[in-house]
Amino acid sequence: MKIDCIAIDDEPLALDILRDYCSKVSFLNLLKTFDNAVDSVEFIRQEKVDLIFLDNPDGRTDRDTIIEFSAESSICHFYDSV
Repeated sequence: MKIDCIAIDDEPLALDILRDYCSKVSFLNLLKTFDNAVDSVEFIRQEKVDLIFLDNPDGRTDRDTIIEFSAESSICHFYDSV
């Protein structure tokens, strides 16, 4: 069984690292990456996403938006790429 996931980060290097990591973990299926949370909302509404790798933003707005749309079907993993 594969875990369908997406990654959201405004740092291109962090997304590259997540892409590389997901490609090496056999049970992770990285569906798509986003450079901002707003663009991911429609994708989350339309697709089944099991896991969201989400950069821990300074403001809560983007994080709260993602949690609102994914709360019933996804696990959010927050991280800080600093």
